[in-house]
Amino acid sequence: PFYPDETGRPFIVFVTYHPAAGFHDSSKLASVYEDFRDLRLLLDGQLQRPIDEYPNPSYTELSLPSYLAPEYTDRSANPVALDFETKTDGSLYCWSVTDQPGAGFVIFHDDNPRASRDWLRAICENPGRLKVFHNLIGVDWTVITEQLGIKLVNFEDTMIAAYNLSFSPQGLKPLARRRLGMVMDDYGDLVGRARTAWLVNQLEYVTVLDTPDLPPPAGTRQKKSWSLQQKAADLVLRAEKNPDFRLLAAYERLAVKAGGVLEKLVGPEPQWDLTLLPRKDVIRYSARDPDATLRLWGLEEPLLRRMGMI
Repeated sequence: PFYPDETGRPFIVFVTYHPAAGFHDSSKLASVYEDFRDLRLLLDGQLQRPIDEYPNPSYTELSLPSYLAPEYTDRSANPVALDFETKTDGSLYCWSVTDQPGAGFVIFHDDNPRASRDWLRAICENPGRLKVFHNLIGVDWTVITEQLGIKLVNFEDTMIAAYNLSFSPQGLKPLARRRLGMVMDDYGDLVGRARTAWLVNQLEYVTVLDTPDLPPPAGTRQKKSWSLQQKAADLVLRAEKNPDFRLLAAYERLAVKAGGVLEKLVGPEPQWDLTLLPRKDVIRYSARDPDATLRLWGLEEPLLRRMGMI
C-alpha cells in the first residue's frame, strides 16, 4: 500500500521477516524466500497483486441435498471441494460443497440428518470423482470417518500441497488472500461480532433495571457504593463511540466487580459457536471455505503435475 510521507510523496511499505528468520526458524524459510522474491518483482515493476475473480459469489443453503446429488456424485472431471463446521461439542453442524469457483452450497446437517449423510456418502465414496479439502486431517476427517462412518476415497489436501510447493502461509484464509485475493472472515471475528452484540444487548437491559447500588468490592480501596446501571450505560456508550473498544474485557471486569450480581440479572453467557449466529452469516462463512479450496487447487494442481508430485 502507498502512504504519504511528510513531504506528501507516496512510498511503499513492504513488510517481511528479517532474512535471518529463516535460519532461526525453518518454518519461516518459505515465507522469507517468497517475500524477497516478491520484493525483487516489486522493484522491477512486475509484481501484480491477485484480484478476486469472483467478487460476487453465489452461496446458498441447500435444504434437500438429494435434489442435487446427481450433479456431485457423477464421474465428472471437475473436482469437488468440501468443508465442515462443528458445534461446541464437536458434532457436525453444517457442511459445504462446490464444484464451481465462486459458488457453494451449505447443508445444515440436523435439518435432515439422513439425507445429509447419504448425499455426503455418495460424494466421498465415489472413486471416480476427486475430493479436495484444506487441512483434512483434523475436524473434517473426524466428522467424515468417525461421526458419520463414511469411507473417503480419491482425495487431495490443498494444505499439504501448499507445503510441498513451499507456499506460505499455509492456513486457508491467509493463503487464499495472498494467492487469490480472496478476503475471508476469521472464525473469531465472526463469532466475536455476535458476542459483542449480545453483550451490548445485556448491558442495555441492565440499564433499565431498578436495582440498589452495590457495596464497594472487597479487597479494593473503593469506599463508596456504586451503580451497576450507570457502569453498564457507560460501557454501552463507549462501545458505540469506539469500534475498537475492548468490550469483552470491560464486561468481564464489571462482572467480577459486581460479585455475581450481573450474571444473576442477565444469566450466564452462552457457549459461543456458529449455531448461535444468523444462518445467512453462517452460509457465507461456511461456503467460502470450499470455494477458496477449489480455487487453490486450480493453482496447485498444474504445479504439482509439472513437478511430478501427482
